[in-house]
Parts: sequence; structure tokens; C-alpha cells
Amino acid sequence: MKPNIDVFLIVDHSSSTQAIIGNINEALRNMIGRLRTSPYLSGVNVYLTFIQFNHRYEILTQCELIDNIDPARIFIESSGATDPGPAILKAIEIGSRRYEQWRAEGEESFHPLYYYFTDGYPDAGKGATQEEIDAVNAAYAAACNSVRDLELNHKALFIAAGFQSERAMANMERLQQLTIHPDHTVCISHNNVSMLEKFFSELIPRTVTGTITRTQAQIDGAFNIFNQ
Repeated sequence: MKPNIDVFLIVDHSSSTQAIIGNINEALRNMIGRLRTSPYLSGVNVYLTFIQFNHRYEILTQCELIDNIDPARIFIESSGATDPGPAILKAIEIGSRRYEQWRAEGEESFHPLYYYFTDGYPDAGKGATQEEIDAVNAAYAAACNSVRDLELNHKALFIAAGFQSERAMANMERLQQLTIHPDHTVCISHNNVSMLEKFFSELIPRTVTGTITRTQAQIDGAFNIFNQ
């Protein structure tokens, strides 16, 4: 029986991503193609959950075997504000439940992997009430606590990327609040959009492979692509 691993993508598609939404869609399709064809992953059940979020979240694929996902199905459009907390918490809920279930049933499994992409920061949007603003910030704080707790207990790998452009500016300080590993957050500039592609189609496959082969150097080395 093959071991199992859950991979979660939590991707911002708020209105500010309009200029790069085509790049995101192409990078996501390339990522799926690489995961499906990687020789290192042929002996593992890789399950993909893809959650897009703006002012609410939507699960586009939930715990589907990567081999069964047609890359052409992955297509997102930009709209709305930015409320990432509920999306992150939902991903953690699904991943933690499935990991514990596999362990209870005696199935070999790897801890879940979470990949988060945004070009902004928690924002209830123009005209939001104070109650709505407080709810967005509270959800993000809860997400930060949940991620950090998983990391402290070695139950997850969480990697985040923030995109910065003239139109939108990911708040890297807020982004780094999500993890106890600051080096697991990367900043992507609009002056080098190719790094967006590399985050999805290179860093993600490399860190998935590093987790499965239990090679920490492979995981750490994946971040070197942003220093080139």
C-alpha cells in the first residue's frame, strides 16, 4: 500500500491579483503537471486540495489524487477583498483530520504540506464595518496560532509567498506572523514575475519531494531559487 500525503494550496484571488491572475493560472497548471510526472512521487498517493479565497473561500478540489486532476480544471478569476484566515483554518482542519485518521488506521502517511500565496494582507475591503474588520483580523490571528502550533509540534510544513507590485503590496511582516520559520516566507517582486512561476512549479514540487524522501537539504535548497 502506498503512503499518503496531503498537499494544500491556499491562493489569493482578490481583485488586486487581476494583473497577475494569468500568471497564477499558468503556474498552477505547470505545478500539477510536474507533480504528476515526478518519478519521486510515483510510489506515493499525493492528494491535492486547492482553496481560493477573497472575502470568502471556495474549495476547488478537495483531497483528489494528483493523477486524477486535469490541469485545465484549475482556473481562477480575480475579485473581492482579502480574508485569508478562514481559508487557512479550513485547510488545517481537513489536513489534520486526515493525517490523524491515517495514523489511527495504521496507514503510512506524511504530515500535510500547506502553501499560501497572497498579494495583500487581511483586509475586509472598502466600506467594511468595524465588526467586519475585527472578524477578518481575528480569523487571521487564529490561523497564525494554528499554523505555528502545528509547526512547533512538527505536524506540518507551511510555506508562504507574498507578491509585491505597484498596485498591490503583500505585507511581509503580517505574512511572517503565520510561521515560526521566517525563512519559509518568500517575497516576489513584480519586477521578476518569473519567480511567481518558480514558487508554484519549482519550489512546491521540490519541497513535496524533499518531504517524501525525508531530505531536509532538499527542502531548504528549494528556497535557493529565490536567491538566483
